[in-house]
Parts: sequence; C-alpha cells; structure tokens
Amino acid sequence: MLRQGDLLVFYSILVLVIIVFFIRFLQRRRNPSVPFLKIIRTNKTYTGEVVTLLESKGYTVICDKLRIPIIIQVEEKQLESRLYADYIVEKNSEIYVVKIGKKKQALSMTGAAIREHLLHYYLLYRPQGIIYVSDDKKDLKIIQFAIDEENIPQTRGHLKSALFWFVLGVLVTFIFLK
Repeated sequence: MLRQGDLLVFYSILVLVIIVFFIRFLQRRRNPSVPFLKIIRTNKTYTGEVVTLLESKGYTVICDKLRIPIIIQVEEKQLESRLYADYIVEKNSEIYVVKIGKKKQALSMTGAAIREHLLHYYLLYRPQGIIYVSDDKKDLKIIQFAIDEENIPQTRGHLKSALFWFVLGVLVTFIFLK
C-alpha cells in the first residue's frame, strides 16, 4: 500500500522525467547540426581574388579547401568520394560556406538547380548560409535554406504517444490504489 509521501515522490520523478524530455526536444530543434563536424580554424593568411572580395564584404576566412571524405556502399561494392568546400568564412559569429562557381558548370539561379548544387553543404555544415561566388570572382550571392519542419512527416511521434499512455496508465493505477 501507499504511504504518505509516496505520491509526492512519484509526481516529482514524473515531472523531472517530463522536464528532461522537453529540454532534449528543445535542444534538438534549436541546433540540429551534425555534431561530429568541427570546422578547423587556422592561423593561415589567405590571399586571392575571392578572399579580397569576401573581406571587402566583412567576412573573415576561417579555412580553405575543406575536404570531407565520403564512403558510399553500393551492395557489395565500396566507393569513395569527397565533398569540397572552397572556403569557410565567418561574419558576426555566424558561419558561411563559400562555393566558387565554374565557367563550365554555371549555376542556374532556380530552386531546383540551387538545391541540387548547394543543399548538401547546408545539410552537412548547417551554416547561416552558402555564399556563391560567381565564376568571374566579382559578385557573390548569399543563399539561405529554410526547411519547413512543421510539414515533415514525423517518425518519432510514437515515442511521445507511448510516453503519454504510460503516464496516463501510471496515474490511473495510483488513483485506483488509493
């Protein structure tokens, strides 16, 4: 049987568990960045047309030619590739990935073309934006992505539902044990 104070302990633990789940949920929503990826800051001095253009706009180059190795498994065969970022820059404590355009592969400024060429940088680095420098290195465009998380089908909804029913079951049990 329940003693005096047992319900207080139970409700305290229950509230603590709910608070922990809520805090973890908020942290995940606020910073969905990839935790394993660390941008390496170097003390190197950078020069060139692109660096001059970026610095004239107030950006500070953190690193250049960042290469991320990618291993791809296709059935039994393992393939290797890389993802290159031309520069990583910072402005007002916000990180941007810089991609320099190529004459042979000019980027069409359409939603589909930008998604195909630049979205993977956003998903990997979670920067404030992608800076696309034209192939003549005289103009830059800041491209920002926003993913509408409200309309993405949720696969974790079952956890919330299970937690709700568990808490409800425990509450009903305690009510009937009184």
